[in-house]
Amino acid sequence: MKSPVYVRELAKYTLDGIADLLAIDVIKARECVRSLASCGVITVSTGVSFDLSDNEDVGRGVYQFTWVGVAIFDEQPIICYPKYYGENDRPSPPEMRQVFSVLRKGAGGYAPINSFAFDGAYSTSGKLALILALIESYGENGIYSNSVRVLRQNGGGAISWERTIAKHDPFISNGVPVYFEYETNETARDTSDFVARLHRCVLTKCSDYLAETGLSELFSIGAIELSSDEIEDFGDENSIVYKLDQERAAQFVTWKQSVIDMLRLFVNGDESFFKPDETICLGTPVFQNLWEDACQTAFGNQLEYKIGSLNLDLADNWKPLANKRLIDVIPKPKWKRITVEGEVECGDCLTLIPDVVALHNDGAGGMAFCIYDAKYYTPILGPSVKGAPGVESITKQILYQRAYRDFVLDNGCSKVINTFLVPRHGGEVRCVGRVEFPGVFDSLGDPFTDGVELWELPAEMLFECYLRGEADSSLVQKVLNGVA
Repeated sequence: MKSPVYVRELAKYTLDGIADLLAIDVIKARECVRSLASCGVITVSTGVSFDLSDNEDVGRGVYQFTWVGVAIFDEQPIICYPKYYGENDRPSPPEMRQVFSVLRKGAGGYAPINSFAFDGAYSTSGKLALILALIESYGENGIYSNSVRVLRQNGGGAISWERTIAKHDPFISNGVPVYFEYETNETARDTSDFVARLHRCVLTKCSDYLAETGLSELFSIGAIELSSDEIEDFGDENSIVYKLDQERAAQFVTWKQSVIDMLRLFVNGDESFFKPDETICLGTPVFQNLWEDACQTAFGNQLEYKIGSLNLDLADNWKPLANKRLIDVIPKPKWKRITVEGEVECGDCLTLIPDVVALHNDGAGGMAFCIYDAKYYTPILGPSVKGAPGVESITKQILYQRAYRDFVLDNGCSKVINTFLVPRHGGEVRCVGRVEFPGVFDSLGDPFTDGVELWELPAEMLFECYLRGEADSSLVQKVLNGVA
């Protein structure tokens, strides 16, 4: 197995560039592009009409890694890291471990299926997910085992008086029977259990595979050495599956059922399970969704909160609406259908939906109304603006505070914070820019803001909040008070 190659998300390569990156020839590189494209790891950037079934089309133009995660092609692990790392700023193993932890949480854990059920955003060949799911289950529950009842003489378990009286004569002391020998009931693991031995064998194979690919360090998984057996030592595939099915029919413990199901999947594909000519992948082409989730967690999103539950003394005209959610306060566009009889109102349609809205104590006894928009961008502000939120994003962000205008004024909010949140690698929390739209939007006056600030936040900090499931009050106050 080759050492992992690191590639930055959105990095662009020609076919020759991919060949150089992976130290393979152009023919193999063409095969690699086709295979990675079928998994969603690579997309066409420019200059090619991409048809996976046509070798001639695969090789012209520029290809882009639109992916965060890991892919293994021809025994070559390819680690695709997030774009907020610089082009020459490769993440350390602990940083990539955090990225994989975020991927795992976003996908709801590792599951031995062909795709994670998260809006189709997470993809895997199934094999790597199965390996990780087996190891994850082992970490939580240990080795599969069955308990057997053991009857012992003078053992340490509970005394079986019925068997003791039947098998042993008592010594009578002052009319009281005393037994010097007794029978006990004990529960012990059946160490020769077939499924348990197979479980140990498969876990050892999975651990060896992760070590060979260099992924054990990235996933923070230590060596698991439990067996020297080979799968064929347990019999042919049909006999193994038959025994697993027998055990599955008699097993009613959920995690044990899951282990049997995963072992069955492993054994069914064992001949080709670690086949070098098949691409294995685990990751997502929409890492921006996880950045949004992280921002919602770190800043304590309250969009789904009922306004009566907020730490706010509601104005009289809002008290009857206390059970409405904060997101329901935003007005909806009203369509009318033109008919011969006149205009007829249509039903409700979709409206503005901010990423994060929350009310925070402003530190001076008032409540600040905060609107955050998570942008998975890497902006450059200078003589020319690159990679920054566009006019559509700016317009929507300004409209958000106008949608909440009456709520803010009626309930005495002290100020409004309107902010774009973008990730960076390391460093400090800092405000790097501000955008206004003069001539299009008039000033609303206090407590509103006329522009939208752009804050860069250490991605590692926010993803730690996401993994813990907790907001960061110090981060909130820095952005709220403009303290970088």
